[in-house]
Amino acid sequence: MSRFLRRKPARIAISFLAAVLLPLAWFAPQAAAKGSGSNLDRYLSVGKCVTIQAMIYCTDVGFLGSANGPWRKDLERALSVHAEDDTVQDVMTIVERLEKLSPSELEAHNKEQIARASSAANKATAVESVTSADSKTEPEATLGASASKALTKSTLPTKAYIIYDYYTRQINNRYCGPATMQAIDWADDGYKDSQHTWARIIGYRYGVGTPTIGIVNAINNYTNWDTKAGTYGLYRINNWTLEQFWYAHQLNIGRNHSPVVENPLLQRRFFSYLRYDHGGHFQTGRGYNRNLGTISVFEPYNEASFYSGGYPSGRVQYVPAALLLSAIKANLGEFSY
Repeated sequence: MSRFLRRKPARIAISFLAAVLLPLAWFAPQAAAKGSGSNLDRYLSVGKCVTIQAMIYCTDVGFLGSANGPWRKDLERALSVHAEDDTVQDVMTIVERLEKLSPSELEAHNKEQIARASSAANKATAVESVTSADSKTEPEATLGASASKALTKSTLPTKAYIIYDYYTRQINNRYCGPATMQAIDWADDGYKDSQHTWARIIGYRYGVGTPTIGIVNAINNYTNWDTKAGTYGLYRINNWTLEQFWYAHQLNIGRNHSPVVENPLLQRRFFSYLRYDHGGHFQTGRGYNRNLGTISVFEPYNEASFYSGGYPSGRVQYVPAALLLSAIKANLGEFSY
């Protein structure tokens, strides 16, 4: 039996934004008319890019890495990807969605996004500091409610698995995002809200798919995972190393016992349990084993249900970490934890 789904009270006082954020540098070029100009010009006329702890964060796009890195190039890449089929998120809808907001709605939306990002920034800076498998210590960072001391790789579990009994399959060929959110929320509170409910909340759109920021916002707004693991953020990981990818999983799953959101390209070259190639996708990251080199995901897509001769892929899967990272980079480069 489902309960009435309630949005949690905001934990961040938006009106005190200037007091709680670290010094920010705002990037606001001359605004382009709505619907005109390049993708980048259109985005920067409605979205905001700021520096938080020397990291660039762009609203609805996510963390783009160091302020000294190629973040503008990464932003342009994020805004130039187009959907190939119904399962792919078309990030052009970021611009379209923001352009539909009134000035007051847009201001409130961007402030909330930046406030959330400021809470998630410690995760970003901790992972950015990981340079090689030989590194022994990481800088002190608050990466969850119980964090109180500097982290070392030796103190992070080499393997961990969580949320064993909350696997869900997507109910149609397009609902990988709603199915992923359904599993994450179900594991949090024990109530299994419908995928149609989650599709509405996270902003699923037919022919386009699910915006990743919609899942991130839903985790922060409707579950308690952010209490355990710290505020969830959206990260563009095109420049991450495999060691950084491992470290993020060890922090969120191994240390804080909380899931992550994988956003890969679902194709056979990355996932051996497929018979056919598909498009952009969402999975729940719920375990890993560094000794075996694998990451465990809830695979919501059961290929046999939608394609003649398709494989029975919908179940808990174990994917080589290097292939999963490559699959994410081949898609939109998006990862959330």
